[in-house]
Order: sequence, then C-alpha cells, then structure tokens
Amino acid sequence: MRIIIAAGLLISLFACNNESSPYQEEIKHIDFLLTQNDSLQKVFASVDSAEVQSEFPRVDSIHKIMTGPTAPQEDKKYWTETIAALEYVHHPYMKYVGDVSKMSKKLQYSKMQILTLRNSLADNKLDSAKAIEYLATETMALQDVALLVRKRIGPVKEAIAVWDTSEARYLELLAKNDSLAQ
Repeated sequence: MRIIIAAGLLISLFACNNESSPYQEEIKHIDFLLTQNDSLQKVFASVDSAEVQSEFPRVDSIHKIMTGPTAPQEDKKYWTETIAALEYVHHPYMKYVGDVSKMSKKLQYSKMQILTLRNSLADNKLDSAKAIEYLATETMALQDVALLVRKRIGPVKEAIAVWDTSEARYLELLAKNDSLAQ
C-alpha cells in the first residue's frame, strides 16, 4: 500500500513540475510505461532465478538420462506419461535459464531509456517529431520485453511447482531402473 501511495505522489509531483511542458500527454504515457516496467520487474522478481538456475542442471541431467539411448524406446506409456511430465518441467526451465539475463538487462535498459525520454520531454530538449518517434520506439521495446517476460515467467512458475512435487518420483524411477542410470 505504501508503494502505491508513494508512486501516486511521485506521479503527482512530476505532473505538477511539468505544467509548462507542451508534452503533457506524452509524459502521461511515459509514466504509464514506467508503471508497466515496474510491474514487469515485480513479475520477474517473483521467480527465484538463483533457485531455478541451481536446479536446472539436475533437471537436465535426469532428462538426459531418462530420454537417453537406454530408455525404453517402444514403451508408449513411458513416453506419454513419465517423460511428458518431465518435459513439462525441463522445457520451461531450459528456456528461462537461457533468457534470465536477457530479461533482466532488457528490463533495466528499458526503464533507463524511458526515464531519459521523460526527462528530455520535461526539459523540452526534443522536437515533437523526435518525441513521437522515440515514444513509439520505447513503447514497442517495452512491449517486446513484456512478451518475453510473460512467455518465460508463467511456464517456469508452473514448472517449479511440478518439480517440487515430482523430483523425488524421478529420482526413485532412476534408482529402480539401473539400465537408465548407466
């Protein structure tokens, strides 16, 4: 609640300080973009990246063993039930680990660019054509980041929940079937 009140106060202060700027609508849009960026930062921070990155090698190793050459290739039930659930974990983990640094960097860069644009507009350092061009560019860039964050966060959260309940089962399956462990 304090964060919402503080954000409201900051937006009010920015609005009061920028009464003389001819870019009032653009600045309002930029404030909206900053709010979106902050929301995306919270969504991104809702996943413990260190935990996912530390668990991924174990998930990947189990996946490689269970889908390797010693896996029962003709057993349809094995592939559709046992491995399908493991794929539900492996694929989102792999995608998330591959994109975690890119998401973090893009969110930070986007916020910096939006703030710079806001300051330039507030100080009347841009002409209207450049202002519109830069605003469109930053809006598209934030949308691209939002798409990436939403593509990775939802599935990895589900994968974390599945892995928390199924890791022991997969370790047990590996222990029971010595041919897979070799």
